Amino acid sequence: MKRGPRCIAIAVAAAVGAVVTFLVLSESGAFNTEVWEREDPLVNPSTVASVREGTITLVDRRAFRPAGVGRRDEVSSDDYDRALRVIVAQGVVVIRDLGDGRAFLVAEPRFYNWCGTRAYNANPWARWAGSYLRCPVSELLIQLAYAKPVLDQPGLSSRERWRLEGVGQIGGVADSPTPISQTLAAFRYNGSERYLGDYDTMLETVWKPPPSP
Repeated sequence: MKRGPRCIAIAVAAAVGAVVTFLVLSESGAFNTEVWEREDPLVNPSTVASVREGTITLVDRRAFRPAGVGRRDEVSSDDYDRALRVIVAQGVVVIRDLGDGRAFLVAEPRFYNWCGTRAYNANPWARWAGSYLRCPVSELLIQLAYAKPVLDQPGLSSRERWRLEGVGQIGGVADSPTPISQTLAAFRYNGSERYLGDYDTMLETVWKPPPSP
């Protein structure tokens, strides 16, 4: 049975309409998928109950201040606490308790992608939204320009002092505190945070070897 000109015109119009609709929806982001990378999650982290005046209180009632650092003068107490809340939102692992309310901690904060790049893993509608990155808390506070190293604090080992001092020696330290997205509970990703997961290797490579034990 032959199709008449009218049927062909209707079929062509329907096909064109479908293509136009698809393109409009694609450009509007209707097919977008936000992908958050999480390659190295914390193992058995302690949940944080609250952050107040620079002190992190865990649900088991232990309370710690990040060791070896102090809030920068230009950073308000509220902004410092806000940064800490983002850092510890996924919990913390206590690496070393100094016994006086200070501790070295590891956390897994989120860092958001501020650009609109898509085609994540060859998927044209997948967008890298950001990453969860495992980081030492004290060093990260320096890296993000919320804190400064305080190397004369009692109880610090020579290697811990080396690490804290080294943050400012490897580049990438922000001139002003790294912005926070309150909606995403994440820091703006600047590209220099990834090496904090293997911080010792980076310092030895671009700065100097650690002190002898």
